[in-house]
Amino acid sequence: MLRVVSDARQEADQQSGARERLRRALETAETDLGGTRSRIDALRARLHQLSQEATGKYGEREALGTRLAVAQERLRWLQQREAELNERVSLADEERKGVADRLEAARQELEVRRQTLAAAEAFQQAIAGSTGDPAGPLHAMETRLATASRELEERVAREASATARQAQTHSRRQALESRRAEASAAYDAAQAEIHQRQAEAEPARHAYQKATEQAGKAAATELAVQQAWSQAEERRLSTEKALSEARVDLARRQARLESLTAQTKGAEETAARLEQAARAGRFTGWLGPLRGQLRVAPEVETAVYAALGDFAGGLALATPDDVLAALEWMEAEQTGGDWALTPTTGLRSDPPLTCPDVPGCLGNAADHVGAPESLLPVVRLLLGRTLIASDRAAARRLLPLLPADTRVVTRAGEVFYPAGQVQILRSQRVFADPKNRWKEVESDAARRAADVEHLEEEQRSALRDSEHARNTAELAAQARQAGSQAEREAARRAEAAERALQESRQRAEFLRQRVGEIEQDLADVEQEHAGLNAEQDLSQGERQRLEAEVRLAREAVRAAGQGDVAAQSRQAEGQLEAARRAVEDAHGHEAELVERLAAVSAEIDSRRSRLAALVQERTGLLREAAEAEQALKAVDMALAQIGAQTQPAEQELAGAEAERTRLEAAERKARGEMQDEERRHSQSQIELARRQEELNSLKRRIEDDFGLVAFDFDENTTVQTPLPFEGLVERLPEVQALPLEVESQVERLRVQLRRMGAINPEAQREHLEVRERVEFMTTQMDDLRQAENKLQEVIAELDHLMEEEFRKTFDAVAAGFKETFTRLFGGGVARLQLTDPNDLTNTGIDIEARLPGRREQGLSMLSGGERSLTACALVFSLLKVSPTPLCVLDEVDAMLDEANVARFREMLEELSHETQFIIITHNRETVQAAQVVYGISMGPDSASTVISLRLEEADKAVAEG
Repeated sequence: MLRVVSDARQEADQQSGARERLRRALETAETDLGGTRSRIDALRARLHQLSQEATGKYGEREALGTRLAVAQERLRWLQQREAELNERVSLADEERKGVADRLEAARQELEVRRQTLAAAEAFQQAIAGSTGDPAGPLHAMETRLATASRELEERVAREASATARQAQTHSRRQALESRRAEASAAYDAAQAEIHQRQAEAEPARHAYQKATEQAGKAAATELAVQQAWSQAEERRLSTEKALSEARVDLARRQARLESLTAQTKGAEETAARLEQAARAGRFTGWLGPLRGQLRVAPEVETAVYAALGDFAGGLALATPDDVLAALEWMEAEQTGGDWALTPTTGLRSDPPLTCPDVPGCLGNAADHVGAPESLLPVVRLLLGRTLIASDRAAARRLLPLLPADTRVVTRAGEVFYPAGQVQILRSQRVFADPKNRWKEVESDAARRAADVEHLEEEQRSALRDSEHARNTAELAAQARQAGSQAEREAARRAEAAERALQESRQRAEFLRQRVGEIEQDLADVEQEHAGLNAEQDLSQGERQRLEAEVRLAREAVRAAGQGDVAAQSRQAEGQLEAARRAVEDAHGHEAELVERLAAVSAEIDSRRSRLAALVQERTGLLREAAEAEQALKAVDMALAQIGAQTQPAEQELAGAEAERTRLEAAERKARGEMQDEERRHSQSQIELARRQEELNSLKRRIEDDFGLVAFDFDENTTVQTPLPFEGLVERLPEVQALPLEVESQVERLRVQLRRMGAINPEAQREHLEVRERVEFMTTQMDDLRQAENKLQEVIAELDHLMEEEFRKTFDAVAAGFKETFTRLFGGGVARLQLTDPNDLTNTGIDIEARLPGRREQGLSMLSGGERSLTACALVFSLLKVSPTPLCVLDEVDAMLDEANVARFREMLEELSHETQFIIITHNRETVQAAQVVYGISMGPDSASTVISLRLEEADKAVAEG
């Protein structure tokens, strides 16, 4: 046995060493895995930061690109606008030069008109003073005619020039109107594009906000899952440790239970042998073990059995002679073990102690024990001189007051003697009732086994939770990466939408300014065109005046040639008046030209100011474009640097993730090996505990047989060594092989034990009862199974018959329903169909109807009257297939029109040959179809009165009367 125990201990030590090595390897793998995960998290954070920086730079780059494009577009427009203004300034300069020329011509013309006026005045005076000499007026008239003709020619030329300028202005106005229309259309399109961009930007902003929230939630979820994983791992490790300890403790308890079982069995067998010997007459006075006949209160049970000591499991006999006879029999039979025997008569005992008036004294120990009358002297002998104290302090207070042959025992099982010695006998309760102790140990072992099973289930649950948490952590990491990617993508889309919206707004503002400038140019052209129109009107009036003057001058020349003085005088007056009007018109024309010259000069100054502002703005835009190009180059360099940092980080992240996968596989392998080693270690500890308990049990049995014994153990076996009292302690050396006579004696004893076996007088009767019960229950089970099979057959047969009958009935009702529906509706088609034709026991029935002139539709799509008439068709088809003696209809015709009521009435009359109908109705047509009419009225006493009328009898009475 020592060799077995030593081998088991060596195996357990080896398993402990292997477990420790695997534990260190697992800790190393977990540490490496944790470091790798931390590095992966740091790399992901770095990549996320670089991605955010890149996203920001891309946004900045696109913003700069947009800004540069807008600036370049603005530059192109400014250049075009500058060219237009230069052209218009040139045109305005030409116009001013033309106006100045016309002004100079107008002034010259005014001078000529003044001269003409003076000539006309002189001509009139000449006519008035030269009645006898017509040559003078004729010459003046010819001079005036030549002057007027020349002026007319000049006016016609100027009018042609003005018409050309007017046509040019009209062309410019048309071009400006066309450009204004194009710019307005582009502005409207830009406004529509702004609305579209706003509609696109708003979802993009919401998507970005949602993506940001989801990314934050994913990050928080990943952190929580990582913490949950760590907690699950800690719980798994603690559960595995607790399980290992519980398994070892369970092994000790089971070994203790086996040892106690062996002890209990040996004690019971010895007591049974003594009882059999007493019954066989080998000795007399057998009263049985004390442990089964004493009744002790639970609160002082430990104290009483400690005071009883070895007598707690003693045997009681009647007289001292019976005790001696029993001892002789035990010696003859070589009964081993320690036994305490006590007679119940012939005892000499001192009077029992009384409890002094000291706090904590619970009374005499014998007073707390109940026993049969024959055993009371034994109880008083063993416990009469013993007091029970509540604790040690109370015991110390009692000791000085007691005689030397007394004892004080505490409720904890500590025995105090007045001389000063103390015994701790808490385990004596085991010998007092070994069966109960065995039950307690068995119960403890069962509870511990349940704890082990619970811990094993908890370990499996912890392992599942750990695996689930690890998988969840991986999914959370993937979700976080996807969320970050989605966030970056949403940010990119939102920024792109915002940039597009900003570009649309800038373009719309640019187009709005363009439309305003075109409208300003158009207003200038309109003003110029209006001036040209006014000048053209004035020129036409002047031309007409000159034409009239030429005509008058010609008439005057003809009159002068004919010598008509009166006519000449009238012509002179007319010319004078015309000359005066011409002078006035010339003054007005001069004033208008002066005003026009001032307006053109102001317009030229304004356009030159606008041109200077455009030049200044173009210079600023050129500077802004150059700055934007420099910023773009800087952003491109920053993006190149970010890309240079991102690629190594991504490669390092890929390597770290591969390393993490490898470490996770290694960690799972190490954990599996650790679990296997934990199981082997637990099994080795269990085996060691069992072997150690067997060794301790064997040692106790040897000590029971030989008394105090010192054993020769190996250096690894630790046991309590008795004090070396000479003559009291016997040293037993280690024996490698048993002597032949010892083996023979052991074999003989084993044969005797096998022959004796376990004694159970009721075993045969119990076996017969159990066998009869088993046979009865088996018969009952067979009957129940047969009954169940028969019931299943009946159910199957009934289901088959029900399905056949249901199918027949359904087919008949469906055919009748189709016919009845057509008759009641005066046309149309309807049919019944099964919702589940393959399961007739659970199927439903649908109605599909097509009314006359309408499409096919379900019952729910019909009106109230149509549904009522359809229900009547179904009821009538059922009555046709299976007529019932009685049928009650409650106001089914309330929603039917007269034509439908007539067909309903015909159907009632047809079916009334097989079925009696009771109809509740307010319809006159339906009442006329009845044979007996019942009415309900209230009498004078407020009670209901039933009135019946047979229509055939009423018709006869009316015919006879």
